[in-house]
Amino acid sequence: MITIILFLIMTISWSLPYFLMKDLSSYLSKYEIIVLSHFVWHVFILLFMLYIWIFYRPKASLFINNVKKLPNKYKSFLIIVTIIGFISQLSYLTLHKTNNISKLVPMLNGLSNIATILIAYFIYKEKITVVKIIGIFLILIGIYIIN
Repeated sequence: MITIILFLIMTISWSLPYFLMKDLSSYLSKYEIIVLSHFVWHVFILLFMLYIWIFYRPKASLFINNVKKLPNKYKSFLIIVTIIGFISQLSYLTLHKTNNISKLVPMLNGLSNIATILIAYFIYKEKITVVKIIGIFLILIGIYIIN
């Protein structure tokens, strides 16, 4: 039961921001939306980090030490993923001005699933099974039907 509740929470929390971004675009530019949403997010994170630092200092120190020990390859990867994420947000905020969210989001989610399968195959050497291939075709058919 808890799994279902967690999936519902995730589904709602991943769906609502698309509509908020679309509504905000009537008042703010895409750059202002990105700055505002990240500002709000970072205020929350900073307050959480302060709480951890005050009440769980050993865990905070362990986190800092673990980050310092990360191989440079992963630090670089985090920077690259962050840059890609920023470009992705700009792209989304541009696309939603000319597309319905009810079409855009399912298409992006479907293509993201296909990209995940392909990245897993080419980089992590995961197997692409017949079921995954069928899933890819069903996603493509779904995208075609939605559009």
